[in-house]
Amino acid sequence: MEFVESHTPLPVRFCAETVAKLISTRSFSSSSKSSVNSQDSAEDVKWSLLYHRSNRATYPRATLTFSTFNLFYWLWYTFDFTPAVNASAHEKAALGQIDAETLELLLVDNSMGYVGLGVALVIWGGSVWYPKRLITAIWKSEDDDENNHRIAISTLKMPFVTESNVLKKMKSFNGVENTIFTETELRSDSNIQFFNAGEIGIVGEKETNDILVNLDGELGRKRGHLALQAIDAKNETSSATSSAGPLSLLTKKNYLLDIGSEDEIMVGANSHLLRAFLFNDFQLQSAANPKVGRRRNTKGLEQNDQTGTTIIRPKGHGKKKR
Repeated sequence: MEFVESHTPLPVRFCAETVAKLISTRSFSSSSKSSVNSQDSAEDVKWSLLYHRSNRATYPRATLTFSTFNLFYWLWYTFDFTPAVNASAHEKAALGQIDAETLELLLVDNSMGYVGLGVALVIWGGSVWYPKRLITAIWKSEDDDENNHRIAISTLKMPFVTESNVLKKMKSFNGVENTIFTETELRSDSNIQFFNAGEIGIVGEKETNDILVNLDGELGRKRGHLALQAIDAKNETSSATSSAGPLSLLTKKNYLLDIGSEDEIMVGANSHLLRAFLFNDFQLQSAANPKVGRRRNTKGLEQNDQTGTTIIRPKGHGKKKR
């Protein structure tokens, strides 16, 4: 078998080929195009579920509750308790009931209260930010085609840290749920955001390589949090990896995908999620190396019947055979 010559470095070529194969195996049918802002009442676009976070809201809810009580405690300590104690001590000193040394012992340092309040604000801010960025569900539109790929993302709702109301129509969830949602239902919830292909991506090249190489492109095998970030449409050449940083947490839409088990990823949804999150990386690498994806041999390609994706195995990659 022969390989087409390519001067692209092995890791880049391999990742590009992997992305190309993964997102090319699409199991959904195409129909008419529709923009993100279009709402056609005559034909309500249907959406299917790709990911649903199981009922694991206890931790973020408990963290928010504790941090809120902690914040109120330090507010009371700083602006009520400390002034009251110090005022009482000064009053007793003025009446001659205590001497200067006793007064010094009774006075409470105001700085301690402000330091505690500052720490409490940071903890409370984090406990509010986390559930608002934690993804509970991801959908794809059924009108997708080669040039039109849309997803919708829902996060936990404040202040009670609950999932979107549209998910209540699901009586059970075991990884093979085929509940169909409509665009009207999704748009009725202000907590659900819509994205076109290339408008959101994985943060960090290490995470991307880990999913493509170590996990064979199967997101269901990922454990823990996966950071996602909205990509600036004005700068088409930039990816989420280039904009990662502390400032981006405040200036851009950031999300956390927490995968607890393979059942949270719908059957056949893997390729759709990869297409959505790695769209820009695939486009940029394909433009830089037009030969990517033209390998003549098919050895190393395996079909995953459970996820519906085609995976490139790195066995003997880069070796020429005569």
